[in-house]
Amino acid sequence: MFKEIIVILFFVMFYGLTCFAQDTNMSKYYVSGSAPNLYPVDTFFGLLWYSNEECLEIPKCCPFQGEWGNILSTHILNREYYPMPTKLDLVYLSLIEKKFYSIEKDLPTEKMKKLWNQRDKELNDQLFSHIVVGMAPYGGVAVWFVGVRKSILIDWFHCEEISVNMSDFVPTDPTISLQDYCNFYIDNDEQVKSNLVTNGLPDKELFNKLMKQFCYKYKTIFEKDKQIITPKIVYIEESLFDGTLDKVHENNLIEYHNAGIPQKLSLNWKIDNSKYTAYFWFDEKQILDTYDKFYVSNKETKAEFIIRIDPYTNKYQLSLENNETKHTVVVDQNTYQMIVFKDDFSCYRSENYNQEKGAWVW
Repeated sequence: MFKEIIVILFFVMFYGLTCFAQDTNMSKYYVSGSAPNLYPVDTFFGLLWYSNEECLEIPKCCPFQGEWGNILSTHILNREYYPMPTKLDLVYLSLIEKKFYSIEKDLPTEKMKKLWNQRDKELNDQLFSHIVVGMAPYGGVAVWFVGVRKSILIDWFHCEEISVNMSDFVPTDPTISLQDYCNFYIDNDEQVKSNLVTNGLPDKELFNKLMKQFCYKYKTIFEKDKQIITPKIVYIEESLFDGTLDKVHENNLIEYHNAGIPQKLSLNWKIDNSKYTAYFWFDEKQILDTYDKFYVSNKETKAEFIIRIDPYTNKYQLSLENNETKHTVVVDQNTYQMIVFKDDFSCYRSENYNQEKGAWVW
């Protein structure tokens, strides 16, 4: 009898929490921060307000540094359901610039509510788990919804540069200078230090270009002896320079959609009872130049990202094309590296291929 009562109470509590989340327009999410590998940042504070009096804090990470768009910090919270945030309040330090940036900005809450309700049909689960705030050099701030198999860009903002008293920023060492504080992190990261020495600060427009969205879709064309063939396309996956990815396999990528510029692609298909997978890695500067060349006259034009493949002779070509105007820009082969597997064994590598072993696992 006692066990039956416990079970009943459990289901009552579970049902009550579920109804509470639904009835009060609550969502289950966590909050995190992100910053690029070569451009680490530290936060003074980062708050996502969901009412006039309540907010969630972006968990600290000293410093924020990793793959752009990835979850880099997390909190264990005393509850999981919250209203969708309405405002971002953030002050952070760009360590390589030695500058503070601040933003207090209303968020597109209604848009966020609609997008958050998407589900992963294959896994029958919530598609997103985290709201991630990305902090870039020169005051660029991104907000993403991030899940295991998909992430999307919600918005891209610009902060203003401000001054912060170091005794407030580092109360445990109130006499430390901004220069010494930033140099401590730079000098203790060989990759960051080497990049600064070799390349200096990034171009001020770099992240504005990386975060730009374009309307395009992927289209595959397979050939054998110059004749079109139609293999079974299993899936296309993408990881973009804007910090997003899509590994959901719901064919959204072969329809027109707004997205950033590809950083990595994988394409899986079947021919003659054999399974093929091709992986592409794009050079940041060269693929940016390619998109600029294609969209130079019309930023709003729709494009097809064409992947031409002759798997029998190992011929591959990528291009951006507009079906109406016939405007075409071929992607130079030096812009990307690629490797192809047939039945789990490598069967082709581009001449410039130099990725580490296992780089195709992402």
